[in-house]
Amino acid sequence: MILSAGRSSRMGESKAELQLHGKTLVEHHAESFMGFGQVYIVMGKHNFKEFKNVKSLINPFAPECTPFESLQYGLTQLKEMALPTFLLPVDFMPMPKEIWEPMLKEERTGKLVVRPSFQGKAGHPVLLSCAFQKKIKSMKEGRLDNLIRELSQTESSVLEFPFAQVHQQFNTQEEFKKFN
Repeated sequence: MILSAGRSSRMGESKAELQLHGKTLVEHHAESFMGFGQVYIVMGKHNFKEFKNVKSLINPFAPECTPFESLQYGLTQLKEMALPTFLLPVDFMPMPKEIWEPMLKEERTGKLVVRPSFQGKAGHPVLLSCAFQKKIKSMKEGRLDNLIRELSQTESSVLEFPFAQVHQQFNTQEEFKKFN
């Protein structure tokens, strides 16, 4: 699931539609996810656009809601309720395909949350187990990072990868150009 329901005010344009090597950022994310289930994007009415191979979920509360509320909305709309879900904010650079399978394998050991790490620092995408998704949906408010911090080491895993993309988040044109 790709979260893209914000205003992108610092960027000045929709992050989902940013061009990277002739394709939109969302198209790159969808290609990276290919083979790991349906790709969803949570958007608002203000920035709605159809993307190839991506199912759009229109959050009626965006852009006034928080990212956590967009996550909750997206999770309530998923048809594949019995599957773990990868969560990736749209404002990250595309992930290498080699990241998905090791994270899924680790989640199958009973972990509620699995995160990738680069040089010892955890990042995105985050893999949410079915049980953790249920907890998120039941909450009145919150922040995903705070929920993850509350988990014990037996409930959560961080896997080290040689991919800097797990940290490559951007909010402005200048930041995007650094990674582009």
